Parts: sequence; structure tokens; C-alpha cells
Amino acid sequence: MADNVPGFTPIGPPVAAEPDAGGGFVPVDTRSPVTRLYQDWVSKPITQALTELTVGGPGWELPGGYRSSEAEALGQATIPNVIPQTPTQALVAGATALAPVGPAARPVVAGLASLGGGLLERKSAKDIALESLMNTLFTAGGEIVGKAIPFVAGSVPGAKAGIANLDAEAALTTAGRLSPGLAQAQTTGRTASERLRDLVASGAGRSGLDAQKEAVTAAIEAAGGGQPQFVVRSLTGDPQMMTLREANAALTQIGEGLDPRHTAIASPGARKKLMGQAYNWLADEIRAGLDSASPGLGAMWQKGQEEYRTGLRILEQLDKPTAWRPGGGKLGPEFNAAALQKALIAPRVQRSLTRSMGEQGLVDWANTLTRGEGIGRADRLATGSGAGLTDALMEWLRGRNSGTAGIAQSAIKTLGPNVGSQYIGTLPEAFSGESGSTMYGPLSSGLQRLIDVIGQRVGAGATYLLNRQPPPPPSP
Repeated sequence: MADNVPGFTPIGPPVAAEPDAGGGFVPVDTRSPVTRLYQDWVSKPITQALTELTVGGPGWELPGGYRSSEAEALGQATIPNVIPQTPTQALVAGATALAPVGPAARPVVAGLASLGGGLLERKSAKDIALESLMNTLFTAGGEIVGKAIPFVAGSVPGAKAGIANLDAEAALTTAGRLSPGLAQAQTTGRTASERLRDLVASGAGRSGLDAQKEAVTAAIEAAGGGQPQFVVRSLTGDPQMMTLREANAALTQIGEGLDPRHTAIASPGARKKLMGQAYNWLADEIRAGLDSASPGLGAMWQKGQEEYRTGLRILEQLDKPTAWRPGGGKLGPEFNAAALQKALIAPRVQRSLTRSMGEQGLVDWANTLTRGEGIGRADRLATGSGAGLTDALMEWLRGRNSGTAGIAQSAIKTLGPNVGSQYIGTLPEAFSGESGSTMYGPLSSGLQRLIDVIGQRVGAGATYLLNRQPPPPPSP
């Protein structure tokens, strides 16, 4: 069925004519043994079977009203270029798909594999050189296409909001891992930016932290066989028996600056220093008292406190006005990771967060906000919401962009309103499912290699067209 496909390498064997003893001519298969073996037993059976399976059945039609004969012709013109028809093509595709090399080296690998396949098939030097060149060029073209896809996807209308939602989804995940109370407070549905905003705006985040703190307290009481009591001296200087709940309430009062011993201190620096000392002394007494009641309870309480403090600092950062920017059109506020990235660069902010979240907690939170790059740089975003197709065009119509340059700029910003935005770190891979990833991040290695192989198959068709011999002139 698919032995002779216009525009592509024929599946049937190429022949040459040799004279026979009787003065006539006999056809001779000019293929090398390797080529003959591969085509007769691999490519031809697979291609024919696939053609029969997809377009060879009676009454088979393509969507759009193609008749069976038209569908069959389309399949015959397409399927042979999907299946590698020669050992060289198969070797190039296999090397591209499996070679453990980076993007820059894959075109070189394709060219070398083509060279080796050509020698194996005993092709002429001209054919080997042409096929190697085409495989190198079309593989490089596949790499360029793979890099262009996320760039284009990240520039079109809605991309800025889409990337903000990826950042918000990652922030929700990390916040819930570092502070389980925030995980319990998260809602479902709507955009990730809206759900992250809800943790602060609705008070759900603080309620979740309080619920988690209560759960830890209840677990300690259950493990200790009731409400553990212990001696506390740091509050008044005299020993007094307190329950865990009473000590927790006193600790919260100190942390929120409501302890009467500190409210009257005029100097903010001195007040903050004394508050920190009092907080740490009481925390040490609580931890030691719990361990004296039952070994291990102090560590359980300490872990709960660390998670609680971490959650508070995360909510504090999310509550800053700069952490949000207006969404385009009917969209609500969008998460503005760039503002938090900039804030993290300040050493005093790093020291403050380390005291509350611990070194590893700060590293995890910073890596989330910077998409794995770490503290040091911040996104540089194009102006505007990047949401509407007509935003830049309307600016031009209002006279804000005039002249030829203004028209060109309006056209670019209308079709690609997020062009010019520079994002640090690495967005989740396209179609990976991570944080709801779509097309904004880099392509996975497997998807990129598939595009390279598709480029090679297009190159195979182009190579055939370059090698095709013109038809003989008509007989006089």
C-alpha cells in the first residue's frame, strides 16, 4: 500500500539495471545488506501495518469529511515519514532520544550518528555529508523550537497571571509543609493567587495556626496523662506552678508585646531586646518542665512552636501590600513574588526570618519564592497587568505611544504584553503537573528530545527532496 509515497524515501528497494547474458537487463537491489535487512523486516512491515490500521479500513474517514480514499492518500503521505525508513534514520532517532548529553550536544550527536549510519549503509560520501548536515541542522532547529515555546507562552496575554499562580501554588505548598496549620487552612478552587491571599485576608491562616497549636497542646496533654504542671520563675522572679496552657498564654502575651513589664519601655530597641530575653527564658522553662513531666514532651512542644512561629512570619510577609499587584480585567490581586524576592536581599530581613523560621526554614521559603535560585536577585517584570489583548493598543489610541516606534511597540505589547519580563530561577517544567504547570517553564528532556526527533523526520523528507533525481525527458 505504501511502497511508493511521493516526496518521501520509497519503502520498496531501489534498483539498478544490469545486462544479462541474453542482451537484456535484469533489476538488481542496490541496497546494502544492513539496509535491506532493516527495511524488509522492520520499517516496511511496521509502516504498512500502521497505514492499514489507521487509514486502511473500509469507510474510514478523517474529521472534516475526508473520504476514505482521501484519508488513505493522506496516511500514505504521512506515516512513512513518521517511521524511520533507513538504519541511519533509526540510529539518529535512537541516539537523540537516549544519549545522556545536554541540549547543546544533541545536534552533534545526531550528526555523528548520521555519519555512522551512512558508513554502515555504504552510502556515498556526498549522501553521508548531506544527511549528516541535515540531521545536525534540523536537530538544532528542534532545540530552538523547544526554547521558543516557553518564551512565547510566557509572553502572551495572561502569562503574567499564569506565572503568578504557579508561584502562589508553590508558596501554598511550602507554607503548608513548613507550618501544617497553614495547610489545614487552605481552601480549594479558584486561582492559586486568590487562595494564597485568603490565608491573610480572611484570617483563615491565623485560625489554622491557632487550631494547630491547640492540637499540639492536646496531644501533649494526652501523652502526659492530663494537664502537665511545672515550676516557672522567669515571669515574676518567684517560683509558681503553671499548667501548659497558662504558660502558653503568658508566652503569647510576651511575643505580642502585651506583657506589662515591657509596654512602658519607651525605647523600641530596648523593649524588643527585653521581650526577646523574656520569651526565650519562659520557653526554656516550659520545655524543661514538660520533659521533667514526661521525656519527649518538650521536643514535641518545641516543634509545634517552631511551626507556629514560621507560619506567623509567612503570614506577615503575605500581608504586606507589596506582596500583591492588581490583576488584569476581572481578575483579583495576583501574587507578586518579585517584591518578596527583593525584601529577602536585605541582611536584616534574613536575620529576622532566621530567628523565627530557622536556617533551613528560611532556605526552603527563599528557594520557593526564587524558584530555586536562592537569595540575591529578583524578577524584573514588564509594566502592566499583561492580561488584555488590547491594553497596549488602547494606550496608543490615547496618545501615549505615538509615531512609528509607538505603533510597533503597541503591536508587540498587544500580542505579547509580558515580553520583557525576566524571571529568576526555573519555572516548573512544561506539562509536568508540578504546581499546575502548563507551558511557561522549560520543556522536559523527554519532550525536547521528541521535538528534536520530529525535526529529524522533517529533515529526512527535505533530504529526499534534495536527492531526488529529475524525471527523464519525454521520448521524442
